[in-house]
Amino acid sequence: MTIEEAIQAIPLGRYRHFKGNEYEVIGIARYSETEEAMVVYRALYGEGGVWVRPADMWNETVERDGKPYKRFTPMNEDSVVQDKKRTAEAEALVDQLTGSKKYYFSDLKPSDLQERAGVYAIFDKETGENLYVGRTKNLRQRLYNNHLMGPKTNARLKKYLMEDPLVIEIGTMEEAKQFLKDRCYFQFLLVDDVRQRGQIEGMLGFFLDVRYIHEEH
Repeated sequence: MTIEEAIQAIPLGRYRHFKGNEYEVIGIARYSETEEAMVVYRALYGEGGVWVRPADMWNETVERDGKPYKRFTPMNEDSVVQDKKRTAEAEALVDQLTGSKKYYFSDLKPSDLQERAGVYAIFDKETGENLYVGRTKNLRQRLYNNHLMGPKTNARLKKYLMEDPLVIEIGTMEEAKQFLKDRCYFQFLLVDDVRQRGQIEGMLGFFLDVRYIHEEH
C-alpha cells in the first residue's frame, strides 16, 4: 500500500481493535528505509502509548474463535457519543452509590433494611477499600442474614477474608464476623430490574476496584 492509498483507506480518528481496546489514528507516516506506509496511532487506555503498524496490516481480516474480524474497525461519531454517554451514566451511578447512606455492620438491625432488590458495595472503613460488590433480590436477607449472620456457605465475604493469606488475623468465621462489625460498612442502590442489577454489579466492581470477586464455575 502506497502512502497515498493509506491516507485514503485509513482516515484519522478512533478505531476499535478486534480484541476490544480503542485507539486513535493520529497520522500516516513513511518508513525511511523502505518508504512503506505506516499507521501512527495511540492507545485510548492505560498510559496512552503511541505505536506504529504497517498500513497493509491495518485493514486485515483476522480469525478469532473460528470467526473472521477486521483487525481495526472505525468508530463513527454516534458510537463515540454513545460510549461517552454510557461512561457518564456509569460515573453518575458510582457517585450516587458513594454518596448514599452508609450502613455499619456494628449496629445493623434487620429493620434497617428493606426487603427490596438492589446492588451493594461493602467497604473497609479504615482504608476505604472496596472489599465486595454484590446484587440481590432481597437486601435485608443478603446483607444481614447472609453476610453478617450467615455460615460460610452463603457469607462469601467472610469466606474470602478467612481464605485470604494477607489477612492473617482472621482464621475463623467468628473472627470474620467481628471484622465486619469492627471495620466494615456498606452502601446500596435500589434496582428492580435483574438485567440492570447484573450490569451495575460488574460496572461497580470495575470502577471501585473491588478486592474480592465471585469464584468462577
